[in-house]
Amino acid sequence: MLPFYFLSITTTLIMGLILAFFDKSKKGEDQETSEAKHPILRDSTFLLLLTIFSAFTAIAKMLSPVGSNIVILGDLLPVLSGLAGSIIFLGRYLNSLQEPKSLPSFLNLLINYDEIIGYICIATAGLHLLFSTFIFL
Repeated sequence: MLPFYFLSITTTLIMGLILAFFDKSKKGEDQETSEAKHPILRDSTFLLLLTIFSAFTAIAKMLSPVGSNIVILGDLLPVLSGLAGSIIFLGRYLNSLQEPKSLPSFLNLLINYDEIIGYICIATAGLHLLFSTFIFL
């Protein structure tokens, strides 16, 4: 399923770049100032689409890994990083609604480490592109 392979790499890389580099809020910086730099990153439609694409490809990669007969372990890191990024962007989507909602408290742990998860997403996307047939990549 090569389309899911490339969609997984693309969505994981986009999420990683956004979380690690483009959507950082520095300490002491106003929230509105950081949102004004890249307004599309806080747009609810963009957040919802990225969440749906990433979650869908993560689930599809669990069912059909690339180059392996081991279904669950074949693409473990891309699935985990894709789901973690999806949860973060789902939380951002819920916060961007007119009536903000929040994720359950145990999922807020991922939101606290969004920059680290961004770096993990970038590394996973790069490794998965280079070494697609390894068992855990």
